[in-house]
Amino acid sequence: MNKRQTTAGLLVLLVTLTAACAPLRAAQPETAVAPARHILVLRMSTNGTVHDIVDSMLVLSPVALSPAPPMADGRSLNYAIADGNGKIVFEAGMPNPLEVRSPLSPPGEPAKGHETVVLPQVQYVIRVPYDKTAMTLQIAVGTRPAFAAAGTSALAAPPRAARNFNLQSWVQSAEVKASLR
Repeated sequence: MNKRQTTAGLLVLLVTLTAACAPLRAAQPETAVAPARHILVLRMSTNGTVHDIVDSMLVLSPVALSPAPPMADGRSLNYAIADGNGKIVFEAGMPNPLEVRSPLSPPGEPAKGHETVVLPQVQYVIRVPYDKTAMTLQIAVGTRPAFAAAGTSALAAPPRAARNFNLQSWVQSAEVKASLR
């Protein structure tokens, strides 16, 4: 074997080894996949003055909830979940489900821009993190759910436009349905 063939063979061998080992060196460290989280979905009904829970179910979500913060615009629906000690474990807000906004005026009407229609009755969904310690859901329209005292995170008696719901039977119902799936 001459020097040229040996050099060419060694070069081929080095290229082969480098190519074979490159993916091992370039491999990214394994990233931990976050476990799926259970979300408690509450189907609610309202006629504008009375809110009621209609149904509940547990669903798996690959990502955590990122709730909208409570809103203080006088029309929004804000809600909070408290544990058995009255400590707030989750709080969020959403636009009033009775108000439907559309980008167009009704057919035959002059264009006025966005139109808002207030429905007489509606069903809507609230999603909250599943927590076996969740005891109370408080819904407040136009205000934030009430707190026991400034700086504390415990639910007080609901404000005039709010209602408290005992969540235990709804959580248990959702657990039973999930076990049957």
